Amino acid sequence: TSAVLFDHFGKPSALTRRKQEHGSLVASLCRYLAIHLGLPQDDLFTIGLLHDLGQLMMLDDGDREYAALIESHDDGFDTLH
Repeated sequence: TSAVLFDHFGKPSALTRRKQEHGSLVASLCRYLAIHLGLPQDDLFTIGLLHDLGQLMMLDDGDREYAALIESHDDGFDTLH
């Protein structure tokens, strides 16, 4: 799933790569928690992987204003919300 998802976005920018890495990290954490909590591992991995899919799609669309917004708020926890 992750390979297909990330291949879809073609030539990623540095910001897109960071978002992809973040998604992979969250997916791994979700799988780890699923193992220890007895929950469906594959489902939680996929949920973690896709949780920022909208951001990847907006970045892939080439919206420079959105990319600038993400860049300016990317270092703080939930400051963008």
